[in-house]
Amino acid sequence: MLQLLVEAVDQHAAEFLVAGAAVDDGGEVVASGDAYEQTKFIINKIRNILDLAGFKMTDVVRTRLFVTNM
Repeated sequence: MLQLLVEAVDQHAAEFLVAGAAVDDGGEVVASGDAYEQTKFIINKIRNILDLAGFKMTDVVRTRLFVTNM
Protein backbone atom coordinates (compact mmCIF):
# COMPACT_ATOMS: atom_id res chain seq x y z
CA MET A 1 0.00 0.00 0.00
CA LEU A 2 1.23 3.49 -0.85
CA GLN A 3 1.26 6.42 1.52
CA LEU A 4 1.97 9.99 0.48
CA LEU A 5 2.97 12.97 2.61
CA VAL A 6 2.45 16.47 1.21
CA GLU A 7 3.80 19.73 2.59
CA ALA A 8 2.14 22.99 1.54
CA VAL A 9 2.95 26.62 2.29
CA ASP A 10 0.49 29.47 1.86
CA GLN A 11 1.19 33.14 1.09
CA HIS A 12 1.74 33.85 4.79
CA ALA A 13 4.34 31.08 5.07
CA ALA A 14 2.02 28.97 7.20
CA GLU A 15 2.92 25.35 6.78
CA PHE A 16 0.81 22.27 7.11
CA LEU A 17 1.11 18.61 6.27
CA VAL A 18 -1.40 16.32 4.63
CA ALA A 19 -0.97 12.57 4.67
CA GLY A 20 -2.89 10.20 2.48
CA ALA A 21 -3.10 6.48 2.06
CA ALA A 22 -4.78 4.35 -0.59
CA VAL A 23 -7.71 3.59 1.70
CA ASP A 24 -11.31 4.53 0.90
CA ASP A 25 -13.89 5.95 3.31
CA GLY A 26 -14.90 2.42 4.29
CA GLY A 27 -11.35 1.53 5.31
CA GLU A 28 -10.72 -0.73 2.31
CA VAL A 29 -7.42 -0.61 0.40
CA VAL A 30 -7.94 0.83 -3.07
CA ALA A 31 -6.41 -0.90 -6.11
CA SER A 32 -4.34 -3.34 -4.07
CA GLY A 33 -1.08 -4.14 -5.88
CA ASP A 34 -1.47 -1.29 -8.41
CA ALA A 35 0.91 1.52 -7.46
CA TYR A 36 -0.25 3.76 -10.33
CA GLU A 37 -3.95 3.62 -9.39
CA GLN A 38 -3.16 4.00 -5.69
CA THR A 39 -1.06 7.09 -6.43
CA LYS A 40 -3.88 8.63 -8.51
CA PHE A 41 -6.34 7.90 -5.69
CA ILE A 42 -4.11 9.49 -3.04
CA ILE A 43 -3.39 12.59 -5.13
CA ASN A 44 -7.11 13.16 -5.73
CA LYS A 45 -7.79 12.64 -2.03
CA ILE A 46 -5.09 15.16 -1.09
CA ARG A 47 -6.29 17.62 -3.75
CA ASN A 48 -9.72 17.60 -2.08
CA ILE A 49 -8.19 18.20 1.37
CA LEU A 50 -6.06 21.06 0.04
CA ASP A 51 -9.11 22.62 -1.65
CA LEU A 52 -11.06 22.51 1.62
CA ALA A 53 -8.16 24.27 3.37
CA GLY A 54 -7.93 26.97 0.69
CA PHE A 55 -4.78 25.61 -0.95
CA LYS A 56 -4.09 24.47 -4.50
CA MET A 57 -1.82 21.75 -5.83
CA THR A 58 0.54 24.54 -6.95
CA ASP A 59 1.04 25.42 -3.26
CA VAL A 60 2.59 22.01 -2.62
CA VAL A 61 6.32 22.37 -2.04
CA ARG A 62 7.31 18.79 -1.28
CA THR A 63 5.94 15.29 -1.48
CA ARG A 64 7.24 12.06 -0.02
CA LEU A 65 6.12 8.64 -1.09
CA PHE A 66 6.27 5.65 1.21
CA VAL A 67 5.88 2.15 -0.19
CA THR A 68 5.07 -0.70 2.18
CA ASN A 69 5.14 -4.44 1.58
CA MET A 70 7.64 -4.39 -1.27
